Amino acid sequence: MNDSSRGVVHNFIRVILFTLASIIGVASILASGGGGGGGGNGTVTPLPGTLQFSSAAYSVAENGGSINITVTRTGGSDGSVTVAYTTTNGTATSGSDYTATSGTLTFADGVTSQNFSIPILNDTAYEGDETLSIALSNATGGATLGTPNTATLTITDDDPAPLPGTLQFSSAAYSVAENGGSINITVTRTGGSAGSVTVDYTTSNGTATSGSDYTATSGTLTFTDGVTNQSFAIPILDDTTYEGNETVIISLSNVTGGAELGTPNSAVLTISENEVSSIQFTSSTYSVAENVLLSAILVRRSGSTSGTTTVDYSTSDGTATAGSDYTATSGTLTFTDGEIFQTITIPILGDSVYEGNETLNITLSNVTGEASLGSPNTAVLTITDDDPLTTSISVSWNANRESAVNAPGGGYRVYYSTTPGFDIATANVIDEPYVSGPSAHTSTTIQLASGTYYFKVVAYSALNSAGSEPSQESSIVIP
Repeated sequence: MNDSSRGVVHNFIRVILFTLASIIGVASILASGGGGGGGGNGTVTPLPGTLQFSSAAYSVAENGGSINITVTRTGGSDGSVTVAYTTTNGTATSGSDYTATSGTLTFADGVTSQNFSIPILNDTAYEGDETLSIALSNATGGATLGTPNTATLTITDDDPAPLPGTLQFSSAAYSVAENGGSINITVTRTGGSAGSVTVDYTTSNGTATSGSDYTATSGTLTFTDGVTNQSFAIPILDDTTYEGNETVIISLSNVTGGAELGTPNSAVLTISENEVSSIQFTSSTYSVAENVLLSAILVRRSGSTSGTTTVDYSTSDGTATAGSDYTATSGTLTFTDGEIFQTITIPILGDSVYEGNETLNITLSNVTGEASLGSPNTAVLTITDDDPLTTSISVSWNANRESAVNAPGGGYRVYYSTTPGFDIATANVIDEPYVSGPSAHTSTTIQLASGTYYFKVVAYSALNSAGSEPSQESSIVIP
């Protein structure tokens, strides 16, 4: 047998002996080599191996539920070995981002890989990716810690990243009274509020003039993280000259921090004129006698008299009736520059019937120009009755038995006067014609004021329209 053959036989014997030694628990066994140049003595040692993570870095989605971490055993797998593992916070926090985990892995003889699980806790808040550390320690059974024995687990956030947002004015139009002193203009941040952002603002003339109507204003607003509103002030300058409403243009520009300009990014500030006028009646009550043909109602412009202003007017019934007591009237009054007074003319309709005092309403509305409705803007016009108070009296007479009087075309005329022995040709008359039935009326009702009245009755027919001789004169006294 040559030296090469002896070596092969020698190695085969060593393997058999080592296997037997493992079975009976012997740590080592001596093996004798054969003679010759390849012979010699050696020791066979078991190899428990090294224990380490399968990677120095792991990652899991926030909504992943859990992750399995693998520990490997390399460089040998003889015998049973253990290793401890534990988690510690990095930027992730146990209890809110993951469940703290620790324990011991056991590798039986020949086992080269083991796993443990780390529960991941999901939420809806954006926090960015977060990390925790995992460490191995306390290897037993002759195994040693390999590399890496620490690892980083990254929990990737599945919530949408917050945005810096858009910056814009809270309104496209603002207004302030000329004597208001100043106005605060608000800029809002919508669609996100992450991080610090800035925006520039500036004013420019519209119809208003900086230095006389307002103070030119510019600057930069800073929105720190989470801030959604900022404001700046524009000083307003008052004067005593009527100029009407005037405007200022306000603009945003130069957004930083990833934010964008929203809409509106320009706005109009209206400075409202405070030297304004008001239109109103000079009184809330007016009166006119029934026998006066026209009533003049005065309307006044108070405050500023600059510019042209108009106001509408109209009448409406109170106890008076349009068409019988007055003529319904409506129209528009125009106050030209500098004018203070205008007049409404209302025609009054007289009669001879006592009705007592009666009223109508007058209303102002629809002011135009730089004016407003003042007070009073409604008024009451009283029409005082010029007719005497009357009493209702009944006058009766004996019936005429002529058939022609009590037939169509016939009847009675009642004449009355305040003069005794009066001529019927110049007296007041009331006609009571035959209407139907066996006879004509033999009574009538008259409204008379206080005094003494004298009466005569004449019967007439179709054949004698002038009538008979008047009856004997009678009289009545009305207190």
